[in-house]
This record gives sequence, C-alpha cells and structure tokens, in this order.
Amino acid sequence: MRLLLAEAVLVLHFAVAAFNFAMLILVPLGARRWPWVRNRRLRLMHLAMMVLIAVQTVLGQHCPLTLLETALRAQQDDGRLFLMRWIGSVLYWDLPLEAFLGGYLMCALWSLILWALVPPHSARHLPSGAIPGEGAGSEGSSRTLT
Repeated sequence: MRLLLAEAVLVLHFAVAAFNFAMLILVPLGARRWPWVRNRRLRLMHLAMMVLIAVQTVLGQHCPLTLLETALRAQQDDGRLFLMRWIGSVLYWDLPLEAFLGGYLMCALWSLILWALVPPHSARHLPSGAIPGEGAGSEGSSRTLT
C-alpha cells in the first residue's frame, strides 16, 4: 500500500512540476491568443507555487512531495514500473539542493515579470459570463493584446 501511495505522490509531483514549467512558457506565448492565460486563480496558484519553491530552496528545504515520497518508499526495494522509473528520472536529478537555487530563483522572478507583462484579469471587472479579453464590453479588453 505504501508503494502505491508513493507512486501516486510521484505522479502528482510530476504533474505539479509540468504545470509550473508549462505556465512559464504558455503565458507569454498565449498572451495574445488564449484568454485562459490571464485567469487570475490559475496565475495566483502558479505564482504562489513558484515563490514557495524558491523560498524553500533558499531555506535549504526539500520539496514536501519529495520528502513524502521518500518516507513512503522507506527502504523498500525499488519495484517501480518502467513508467514510474522514467518519471522519477525526469523529476529527480542527483545534484545538491544548492544546484537548483539559481534556476528556481530565476523561475520565480520570471513568474513575477509575467504578472506585470501579461497581467491576469480580475473577475469582478468582467460582465457575468464574459471571457477575459473577448468582447467590446469588458474593461479587461483594453489591456488584452488581441
């Protein structure tokens, strides 16, 4: 059971990392094309995770998902399936925590810069049912680069 939970944590960790990485690329690419990149909740979640990751690294702490997976595996034989071994090899690099510090700080800084360059829309400034950046009646459309 512990091994199954460890695999679930690994998949969740991979999904979080993929989301964080993808947002760093998709927000600037979609600034003029995709209204969803200006979704305030999505962007807040991304920004919060990027800042949390950077702060944890500065403080010398490992990711809680890494620690949880390690605790669940606790000296068990690595009986992971091929896919899980592949996900683990993509996610975990055998480097000291300090090696990731610069990258995590740059990603957090880029997330803050994206907040200014591609500002999210505030839901309270949109008519009900409106999609941010679409239609002539929304206040947010003046900031949209479409």
